[in-house]
Amino acid sequence: MRRFGIFPGLLLVLALAGATAAKAAETRLALVIGEAHYKIAPLATPVNDAGLIAATLKDAGFAVTEGVDLNGADLRKALHDFAAKAEQAGPDAVVFIYLAGRGMQFAGQNYFVPVDALVEREADVPVVAVRLADIFDRLAATPAKAHIFVLDGARILHFATEGAPFASGFGLEAATPNLVYAFNEAPGAVSPDEPGPYGIYAQALVEMLRQGFAIPQAFTAARLRANDLSDGIIVPWDTAELREAVRLFTRRKTAPPLPPLDASASIRSLGPAKAYLAAIAADTLEAYADFCAAFPNDPLGLRVRTLLATRREALTWQRAVAAGTPQAIWTYMRRYPRGPHFPDARRRLAGLAAPLEPPPRFDPYDFKNLPPPSEAELESLDRPVMTFDDPAFPPPPPAMALLPERPVEFEHLLPPSPGGSGLLPVPAPFAVSLSKPVLPPAAIPAPAAIATPAAAVQPPLEPPVPAKIIGVPPLPGPAAAPPTAQKAAVPLPPKRPNKTEAASKHAKAKKSPAHPKHGEEAKPRAKHGHAHPAAAKAKPHPRKKHRA
Repeated sequence: MRRFGIFPGLLLVLALAGATAAKAAETRLALVIGEAHYKIAPLATPVNDAGLIAATLKDAGFAVTEGVDLNGADLRKALHDFAAKAEQAGPDAVVFIYLAGRGMQFAGQNYFVPVDALVEREADVPVVAVRLADIFDRLAATPAKAHIFVLDGARILHFATEGAPFASGFGLEAATPNLVYAFNEAPGAVSPDEPGPYGIYAQALVEMLRQGFAIPQAFTAARLRANDLSDGIIVPWDTAELREAVRLFTRRKTAPPLPPLDASASIRSLGPAKAYLAAIAADTLEAYADFCAAFPNDPLGLRVRTLLATRREALTWQRAVAAGTPQAIWTYMRRYPRGPHFPDARRRLAGLAAPLEPPPRFDPYDFKNLPPPSEAELESLDRPVMTFDDPAFPPPPPAMALLPERPVEFEHLLPPSPGGSGLLPVPAPFAVSLSKPVLPPAAIPAPAAIATPAAAVQPPLEPPVPAKIIGVPPLPGPAAAPPTAQKAAVPLPPKRPNKTEAASKHAKAKKSPAHPKHGEEAKPRAKHGHAHPAAAKAKPHPRKKHRA
């Protein structure tokens, strides 16, 4: 009998070894690319933003592959090589892709634009830009713990093209199991070009990851922070379907607990300020519709109504493309006769060999629980480029009640140090003492770099002068940014006061307008993009400032 006693113990050892091996199989892979030195309208922040994201992911145990200012061939190779590597990482892998630069949507597909792309006619887009579905769909079909795709490229295009204009920003994407999509701006909208050294969205995302928020909650918190820092101009978007949250950093026991991000609160039961923040946190068509129904005459309704109109139009177009029938596309055209995707609708119909205009009689497509837009929504969409910087919009309320206090390290991030050939810049050293990284048990290989021609590695840029009309290239900026102060394209508000000071100063702000600091002159609020022609005449709502 004793000779058989070894087997239970042996089975236990084998089971423990198998569990340890399964746990050790978890890997974290990331591809981080920054595209800044475009031939037309170069950008100041994407390469630095990519360096900030890469450093954060490295601290969290990712093996990061980097790319800087890649041309079209190198960009395609980098994406395909990384996809091949991720496909071999196993079902417990966490795969993270971050692309910063300029992106666009065209005929129902999202594209990322390499630095050497030159679009002179709409037929050039599928040739010179990279269709992201070719890579993302391939990875989404691969078993993994999580695929996280972050596109920081919804910016104004400066292509002098022939033919119909392009819709703004990125088109809506649908999440599949174990997948996260995130954009730096709402679908169908663009953010302004920022002066740097870092963009607001990248700063907000890195902060919330290091604060200890898990994914996807970190993207919700980043949306609230970016919307707050940009005075409502930036409204990042994300969608996720994860079976379990992915935590890259954990809160230390000595740190204050994170505030709960409850996006299920009843908007109709809140006041306008709290209801606005709840709607931004939820970021759904239903939340924006509830706000407009509950507060039709509130000044914040102007901003929320534009968000509602943009989201409804983006959802309608997404469902029309998914249906893939002429009836669905004709129904979109009937609902949005001047919609931003009307030229794309004609492009899709041409591919289907169907009439390019809706016939007098056809069976309208049923968009289920998606009613047509109101006249007010159609008016909100009637602009050449969709941005949220209309001077008629009042500034949003501060989001201090829903977010943790912003660490002082993020108040004034120093410019990064240049990286080596083909490598991203290295952020100035900083540490968030409130959290620590959650490292995977697997051994992480050394970081890799994508080979970049030496001529493509250039010094940082000054922010370009934005063209006032798409298709009119801006004047080229100098090769290097001087250390002198620059006027910010997106105004950063002053440092937020603590909770006790905020209440008293908020009461004072209601009685008298905010005054500049001693020795400073009041500066007007910066404007970006293209304002609505009718709204441009309206006087901007005064900003109620809170100072420490």
